[in-house]
Amino acid sequence: MTDNGEGKTCNQNKASSEKEGEEIEAEEKEGKECDARHRDNNPSANGEQGGNGSFARRLAITGLVGLGTAAVGVVAAPVIATAALGAAGFTASGVAAGSAAAAVQSSVYGGYVASGSLFALCQSAGATGAISATTSGLIGGTTGLAGAGTTLGISKFFGGRNTTPTPKLLICGSDAGAHVLAGIASAKEGTTVRVLCLDDFIAQEWNSAIRARNIEVTFPSTETPSCISSKPSLITESEQDALQDIDIVVLMLAPNDHPIYFRALRNYITPGTVIVGLPGSRRFMAQARQLLCATGPNCTLINFESLPWDCQITEFGTRCRVTRTKESLSCQMEEGDVTPRVEPVATLQYLLGPKPNLTVARNRDL
Repeated sequence: MTDNGEGKTCNQNKASSEKEGEEIEAEEKEGKECDARHRDNNPSANGEQGGNGSFARRLAITGLVGLGTAAVGVVAAPVIATAALGAAGFTASGVAAGSAAAAVQSSVYGGYVASGSLFALCQSAGATGAISATTSGLIGGTTGLAGAGTTLGISKFFGGRNTTPTPKLLICGSDAGAHVLAGIASAKEGTTVRVLCLDDFIAQEWNSAIRARNIEVTFPSTETPSCISSKPSLITESEQDALQDIDIVVLMLAPNDHPIYFRALRNYITPGTVIVGLPGSRRFMAQARQLLCATGPNCTLINFESLPWDCQITEFGTRCRVTRTKESLSCQMEEGDVTPRVEPVATLQYLLGPKPNLTVARNRDL
């Protein structure tokens, strides 16, 4: 005899599965219709390729050139190798955000650095300031990589990708996380920050709030700095105005709102843009590819497991508080067919600051 409670649960689960299946089917149908409407505007469909082949191949070329110039590092004295590592971005406090070392870490190692590897040796030497003559030659290889990139113009090997920390960031949303990121990123020198809020009332309210005041982000007294004060260059409800020349789009929204913003962005987003779910969701990647239509495959997608902080708004538009910053944060990343204009993970690390330490998960399930 079947229990009534169990029968109800089974029926509810079946209905939920059928509803989710209908939603996925509707998204796939919409994605196919978008592809049909926008195929003529798709560079990949017309035989165009982003950059000069895959990013991995370009990075391999850079590595070979760097290793070729590593002879100097092999015979260099340990003190010279240590100084060169600092210039490359291997510092006492870790890998410097926005440096050549950070670019190599995010692109080659994906956030996972094996113990005993060349990169790990560089990190250790940079952190301790001590290096043996035996390992100085190995360290010279990485030093050569940084030197070759600088001398020959690293942009050539990265297909025009911007490796300097001057990104143009668009934040989507108005919750506590959007407030915190807007305050932190706007304080970074050379960074352009805009906020898109499709609710025109909220966008206008936020604009009015920062007209005479900055956004103040406060942190626990144990963290440095304990307060950041700044504001974005634009808060708007217009996706067209928000997306002009943007390198990175960060969606700081509830997962249910992701499809709404994907549909709003798809007519204005350009190939090579980095799109980030902070946090994302289990379906973030698939929804982005489908709902962004022809541009979707040409964008790099990053799906984070959670927000970087525990935070709250204390006064809408101008004040928010971080109660805890996470030590590390894992993400899933898929590069698109067109090379991103900025280094995805390294640039995000620069925008967020030294914490949390961003890593790329080896498996696809966060």
